[in-house]
Amino acid sequence: MYFVYFFATVLLFATLFKFILQKKITIPTSGAVNALAIFLIIQAISTIFSTDKFTSIFGYPTRLNGGLLSLFAYFVIFISAQINLDRQKAINIILAAFFASVAVAIWGIPSYFRYDPSCYVLTGKLTSSCWQKEFNPTLRIFSTLGQPNWLASYLVLTLPLTLPLLLGAKKQIQKIIIITSGALIFMAIILTTSRAGILGTAIAIVIVFALTKLKTIKNQLPALVALAITFVLITLIFGTKLTSRINEATKTAPKNSAGQSSSAPTKSALASGGTDSGQIRLIVWEGAINIFKRWPLLGAGPETFVNTYYLYRPLSHNNTTEWEFFYNKAHNEFLNYLANTGILGLGSYLAFITLAALALFKSRSENFSASIIASSLGYFATIFFGFSTVATQTIFFSLLACGLVMAKNKTSTKTYSLPYLNNRAFFTLAALTISLLGVYCLTFFARLYFADTTTRRAQNSLSAKSILNYDNANTLTPVENPYLMADFAYALGVYQDKIDNTDDKNRLAAQADLYAKKSTGIAPNNYLITQKAVKTYILIAGAKQEYTKNTLNFGNKLTQLAPTYPTSFLLLTKTQITLGDNTAALASINKALSLKPDYPEAQQLLEELGVKPIQ
Repeated sequence: MYFVYFFATVLLFATLFKFILQKKITIPTSGAVNALAIFLIIQAISTIFSTDKFTSIFGYPTRLNGGLLSLFAYFVIFISAQINLDRQKAINIILAAFFASVAVAIWGIPSYFRYDPSCYVLTGKLTSSCWQKEFNPTLRIFSTLGQPNWLASYLVLTLPLTLPLLLGAKKQIQKIIIITSGALIFMAIILTTSRAGILGTAIAIVIVFALTKLKTIKNQLPALVALAITFVLITLIFGTKLTSRINEATKTAPKNSAGQSSSAPTKSALASGGTDSGQIRLIVWEGAINIFKRWPLLGAGPETFVNTYYLYRPLSHNNTTEWEFFYNKAHNEFLNYLANTGILGLGSYLAFITLAALALFKSRSENFSASIIASSLGYFATIFFGFSTVATQTIFFSLLACGLVMAKNKTSTKTYSLPYLNNRAFFTLAALTISLLGVYCLTFFARLYFADTTTRRAQNSLSAKSILNYDNANTLTPVENPYLMADFAYALGVYQDKIDNTDDKNRLAAQADLYAKKSTGIAPNNYLITQKAVKTYILIAGAKQEYTKNTLNFGNKLTQLAPTYPTSFLLLTKTQITLGDNTAALASINKALSLKPDYPEAQQLLEELGVKPIQ
């Protein structure tokens, strides 16, 4: 995301500088542009009323996509393309996007055959064994995207571009290169075994052929037949695992006592080897709808799902094998917008998509228009069962902007002259102001980046060096980051618990208390930050009476932020045991077990309190 921030900043201020040099401002005014601007304004208003303003602005750490800053960056990319590109430049960007995805596919495919280039970079050995069992690329490849579904979503965006590129190829060698490239992208999608990915691929292929003129297709029929045969062969040879996953998804859902299909597990799925991802997704969707019902107009705020889901988390989630996972996305892009930004946010997003698609549809004689419509709809199919990432959103907005640039009904623009810039003093002042603002923004994002990398180094170990890295990160960051401060507080708590010197223990405990208070003060409704504060105060509770009180206060608050999450009551139990209140601890641990009867850690803690758990 930081690269996108830097790129968007350079684009923005280069465009502004261009306006100064030309002494005029050019603003695109198409329906799609206006709808995207309205969408961004609604995101900003939702952020003002957000339940967690920091997360709404910057996004959840490590997954910054979706925060207000990231949306503004995509907006800048989209608008800058409308202002600065002509047809040939747009085609060049499309070609770059297409062949970049080919490179991503080439990087990922060997891992299926136990030769992962990423492992070679990380360990110096060309193998696939450097990954943990849960990330085995011989089962599902993920290349440089980090997750199979994300890779499939990314490749679905570029696969339809194969058709217009092939239709435009004149030389035999060009056709061979394009067919080979399309085949590699398709093969990589198959090897992800992503069900949403193959659905998106099917939709994209059908639409791109449906919207492309038959006469144009006939002109390259032999090449298209060769491409189709290649796709069929790849599916037959490598599609076995994908087929088995699709069969699993289409099995009849279990019946409840009323004879109706039920999406929620009726008992713990631990013994069955794992809850189907489709069942879990339906539970998370139910939570998203509950959040929307609470904040129907503007939602709880961009990217606040990570907090609000705990508040409205369905009880049935406790019966799945992923009950302890946290969800910072609704695993449905549209429900995610609905929960986070309400009906106004989702409505403006859908309006943008619709108006952009209509503009492209009107110019479907342009082959790239048909392929970009197909790319977009295929992409939406994948994120209907998942969510967007930095890579996919950047490519999506870039391709959409390029398609609109090439459309015959080009985006209308309004031009405003800036006659006062003819004055040398005004011109110099404007140029200097834009330059300084650009440098400031680049410096701001650079500081965010270096603070983030320093935090990652700090998280590798809880030692004196880790404390130093956290302190450096806290100094580097240009804004007060509650996630960073909560981690810093916990690291201080752990470290002070390991040392014997009383003065040092008290000093570190005081620092931990300071950062725990600051983090929860900035983000009082953030479950994860409150949870980290509770763990911190459990460690330092013995150092001061005030810390003891804070331990209980934050422990109680945790259960208010996550009333159906067993772990919140387990942590409250631990705080009460720390304070010596075993009676209250017994009530809390029983509440945890009522939410999840087969909770091993809660059962063990109940036994330690002298009560045998009911089997």
